[in-house]
Parts: sequence; structure tokens; C-alpha cells
Amino acid sequence: MKRCFSTRQRRILAWVAAGRCAECGQPLEPDFHADHRIPFAHGGPTLLQNGQALCRPCNQRKGAQMPQPQLRPWQQDALRKALTWLVEARQDRRFLINAAPGAGKTRVSCVIAQTLLALGEIDRVIVIAPRAEVVNQWADDFRQVTGRYMSKVTARDGDIHGLGLDVCATWAAIQGLQDALQAMCGAARVLVICDEHHHAAVQAAWGEGADSAFAAAQFTLVLTGTPIRSDGAESVWLPYDDAGAIDYPEGGTYTLTYGEAVDLGYCRPVTFHRHEGRFTLDLDGGQTVQISGQQPATLPRPLARIPGLQRVLDFYRLACTPQYQADKQTPLATGYQASMIESAAQKLDDLRLRMPNAGGLIIAPSIEMAE
Repeated sequence: MKRCFSTRQRRILAWVAAGRCAECGQPLEPDFHADHRIPFAHGGPTLLQNGQALCRPCNQRKGAQMPQPQLRPWQQDALRKALTWLVEARQDRRFLINAAPGAGKTRVSCVIAQTLLALGEIDRVIVIAPRAEVVNQWADDFRQVTGRYMSKVTARDGDIHGLGLDVCATWAAIQGLQDALQAMCGAARVLVICDEHHHAAVQAAWGEGADSAFAAAQFTLVLTGTPIRSDGAESVWLPYDDAGAIDYPEGGTYTLTYGEAVDLGYCRPVTFHRHEGRFTLDLDGGQTVQISGQQPATLPRPLARIPGLQRVLDFYRLACTPQYQADKQTPLATGYQASMIESAAQKLDDLRLRMPNAGGLIIAPSIEMAE
């Protein structure tokens, strides 16, 4: 690949930087430097996404050094605590980061890996993440921070140990890669980063696969934002107390709660809107019963004596029950759930007029409802 940015690329970099140095903010001269964020000498490509417009003095100061990521205060604290636990005290080979989703666990984990590599404590890094999209993001972030290429692998890749690279894969791929991952951990000093660790239930296939594949890993970095599974199952490697909460030593844990992340401005507060609805149930004899969030079902006296009927007609229970058309397969497009999603989509569209990158999350009470 060519080393120098083209004239067209230089124009775009200057335009993106609004005519100012991306480092010091001073106006750019016509002979500004089109710089590789990840230096060309470290494998950085001559592409716009790896480019930035710098003035001559800033680029000369930067040279061919890898850019140092800016860490938030909590990430700096987590980095220090992890190194103390894993390297200085050597209390255990696992460190847990329990931080709210979106707070920046990926970035600090890449810096921990970079530091352990620089200290000569590890040779290779393996990342396990929940989905292919997340795996791709890990590979991109890892290269930005460390300058090392991370190969995305699947169960079809076979002998990944022979690649001699850092690798990342999904939790679903662990069983098919179990022997290859074991070989990597046995032949080199490996840091394993387990993202969304709650996927690794002790008595489930992914948990058993991870426990076997990474038994010989030098270090394991456990990341979670939701440490308790909805089914109550325990995850591998971590002890739990009688209440089902993680009971790992405080020295080997860094915790940033969702409330703290919101207060610090790292995460946006989640807003829950009440969605009212009214259900009409047809009874034998032509009678109907009205149920809403404000009005519980009022049953005729003979029906009120039927055990459990009042509980079946609870508003929340009805709201969580999938609604279908007459064929019992096609979701009802005019039902309560459909109207709730339509209302949420409208609110999200309105919010994006002020916050273009706003997102939404649908939480289903069951797999049937999710499908």
C-alpha cells in the first residue's frame, strides 16, 4: 500500500478537521501534514479513517509513536487496579470489570492488554464476544489501541494457533474452536478477554467450552454489565453468594454502576414511558370483561368464584402474552404489543430530531414474545 495520502484525501482530511490541526487546533497551513493515526511503520493503512490533518510541529512531535488512548478517570483506576491484582500482587489470574453498558469496558480492556504486552507478561490475546458485530468492533478497537492485527475466527478456521496472531471469536464458536484455543493457551502466555461473561453459564455448552478452552490461560479479564443471568444460572470462574450475587474478592474487581455512569456523563439515562392499553375479553353467553392498567377486571359473580381466573386476567399478564391473528401464527398487527412498538418508534423518531444517534431497546419477557 502507498505511504502518502493523495491530494483528494488531503482535501478531505482538511475539511473534516475544519481547517485546523487535529492536535493543537491551530489553523492549517497549505503544506500541513496528512498523518497516519496508526503509523504506517506499525501497519497503519493510508486510508481516510486512519488519517488526520496535523500541523508540521505536532506531526514531528508525534513521529512514528503509537497514539496513546485517552482514558476516563474510572478507566485509569480500573487499569491500575487490574495491574496491581494480576502483576504486582499476583493474587489470582482473573480480574473482573463490572461496569455499566456503554461506559467504556472495551477501551480499558485493550489498554490493559497493551500494558501486559509491553511488560512482557503475555504473548497473545484472545477476545470472546457475544455477536459477530461486536467481534468486528473489538478487532477495530484493539488495533487502534495496540497497533496489532486481531484475526476474526470461526469454528471452520481449524488450526488458529498456527496463525501466530491475536484472535477474536463469538461465544457460539467456542465449542468448535475448543481444541485450537486450548493449544494457543498451552503454547503461549495468553490474556483471554471475555466480553458479556454472563453468556458462560456453568452448566451450559458455552460455559463448559470456555472453562475447558481457557484452563491454561495466563490471565483472564472478565467483563460484564449484567452480572446476574435472568435464569439465575451461575457463570464459570466466579463465586456466588447465597443471594445469587457475584462474590469475587474486592481487590480483583472494579465496579462502576449504571447510576454512577449516568452521573458522570458516560451513559444516558434510560426513560420508561407508561403505555396504556385496554383488553376486551369475550365470555360465554355474550358477556365481555374490560381490563386496563387503571382498571382491574370486574368479573360477574359466578365467574369470580373460579380459582385463578382473576390472576389470569391481570393486565400485566395479558400485556406479556403474545397476540396472534386467527391462524394462531401471524402476530396481531393491531394488538397491544404492536401498538407499543409503534408508539416507541414514534418517540425515537422525535428524539432523533434533537439527538441523531439516539437508540432504543426492546426487552421481551420470553423467547416466544421476542420472536
